[in-house]
Amino acid sequence: MDIVCRWPGSTHDSRISHNSSVKIKFEDRRLKGILLGDRGTPSYPICIHPFKNMLFTQMQKEGTNILFMYNRAHKRTINLVERLFGVWKQRFPCLRLILRNRVRTTAAIIVACAVLHNIGMRHIDHVDGILLEVMHLFCSV
Repeated sequence: MDIVCRWPGSTHDSRISHNSSVKIKFEDRRLKGILLGDRGTPSYPICIHPFKNMLFTQMQKEGTNILFMYNRAHKRTINLVERLFGVWKQRFPCLRLILRNRVRTTAAIIVACAVLHNIGMRHIDHVDGILLEVMHLFCSV
């Protein structure tokens, strides 16, 4: 949907989400749906977060509460996104490291990884070996 690589890794999630074009598109109703948030994401009308409080924690243990089921579904969905980053870093090992290139080059490498990953997902049998070869060239520059 959207990849923005202009923020340094130390930038807080709330700053990134506040300046996100995706957030604006959801607020303007150009995109339908909702965004999932975590502890680092501010509360917006278009963003849902997991429930938390002491009474709810006790109810979670029972496992039958609707809020418990909501939190479990929320967590599973967030985990999909986290796993995507893991797959990305496995496919492109340079993303596990601190890229010591110029900022502009680093941004281009990250975007190239995203594009090549999407191509690889569509044509996994034919492209995967080529992707790795190309990315090793990019990441060793």
